[in-house]
Amino acid sequence: MTRIVIDLPDEDLRLLDTIKTVQKKPRAEIIRKAISGYLIDNRFNEAEKAFGIWKEQNGDGLTFQTTLREEWQQ
Repeated sequence: MTRIVIDLPDEDLRLLDTIKTVQKKPRAEIIRKAISGYLIDNRFNEAEKAFGIWKEQNGDGLTFQTTLREEWQQ
């Protein structure tokens, strides 16, 4: 596990310490869980990254595909 240093606003740190006291868990564990949850919520798979990549293209997809395949015969 890698150790990092972060800067937090005083208010966030105060709220984090309140959670720590209520849950009786180390601050580091709470932060790790928060970051893990954030990463899960913001994860993209390869299909999601590709979705909409051609949205700015005008015309019919089948026509475009046919044009590309015609290049193979040359």
